[in-house]
Amino acid sequence: MESGSRGGGAILLDEHAEHVAQVYDKMADEYDDIREPYFYNTYGMYDHFLMPLLEKEAGSRGFDRILDIGCGSGLQLRRLQRLGREVLGFDISVGLVEKARQKFRRYPHIKLFVADATRIPLDDASVDCVSSYGEVFSHISNVEGALAEAGRVLKPGGVFAFDIDNKWHAGLLFSPSELWQSLTRRGSVDRQWEYVYEDRAVTKVRTRALVQRDLVAMLARAGFRVEAVSGCHIFSSLVPYKYQTPLVVPRLFSVGKLGLIPELDIHLGMLDQVLGRRWPFRELGFTKVVFARKAA
Repeated sequence: MESGSRGGGAILLDEHAEHVAQVYDKMADEYDDIREPYFYNTYGMYDHFLMPLLEKEAGSRGFDRILDIGCGSGLQLRRLQRLGREVLGFDISVGLVEKARQKFRRYPHIKLFVADATRIPLDDASVDCVSSYGEVFSHISNVEGALAEAGRVLKPGGVFAFDIDNKWHAGLLFSPSELWQSLTRRGSVDRQWEYVYEDRAVTKVRTRALVQRDLVAMLARAGFRVEAVSGCHIFSSLVPYKYQTPLVVPRLFSVGKLGLIPELDIHLGMLDQVLGRRWPFRELGFTKVVFARKAA
């Protein structure tokens, strides 16, 4: 079911995407204050694994045009802005795009807009590099359609760096219902992601977790070949998610900035960075990080 245009950008969203946009609109004011180890580890992997590949690909000349799908408040843009002469970023959340615009108002080569990843308002083969990080594609009902759109706007030989939820991961040990679902259902599965706002309101979002076979097949149909893969949140998933949130704890356990257990989880995330590209670890992360290339 399609809805009409949203304030701040005329785009068509399906019902699920509309819900995702509303969730992140409410999150916009607190988005940059999130201190959970999950986010530290997510961007630790981006810097350790993807950035060296993107920097090598950009070379001394840089990319002519980069597209950041699901740019959020600009965490990726801050990394990408030095690699391209023009950097485009979009998100379905009006609130997050406005947040990013405030940050980058003095960066004339960064252009931001509101759009749906399954209907990117750009010409065919118009960008050299596509980046999408923060499990953006797991939030999209039509994952294959979004991957195809990334392939459509990317020039032949261009690169695509992204991450997506993985079906098999260590955290399943702490969720019997999800483990049972994974064991009894072939192929990819749906999950329920729960987020607690600073005002303690709770929301849930349906996400999609893929198996390697399905992901590789979708990428191939979109014209991509996979060049490098790393697991993320592998060892760090051995700490149950509910214990990862920074808490006000007795002084004895106040180790580091976030507390003993969150700091431990960040160190486990560093182990993910070292071993994430090796088998079998790359198959067991909560998230799979992929570097692919569009066929020339």
